Amino acid sequence: MRENEIIRTTLVNRGHEVHPMHLHGHHALVLSRNGLPATGSPWWTDTLDIRPGEVFEVAFVADNPESG
Repeated sequence: MRENEIIRTTLVNRGHEVHPMHLHGHHALVLSRNGLPATGSPWWTDTLDIRPGEVFEVAFVADNPESG
């Protein structure tokens, strides 16, 4: 990825327990949950508690080179 590029990625919990997932040093905009688009106010977060089988699509700006 390039600095300041908008990255779109999918987070999937294939495990058997709720798992907190986050992007180190970035906030993400939730685009969808289990295939359903996010509605209402924009949902910005730094951590998502993802249940077994859940799928979230998120986007973030790659603007923190110190986070890797």
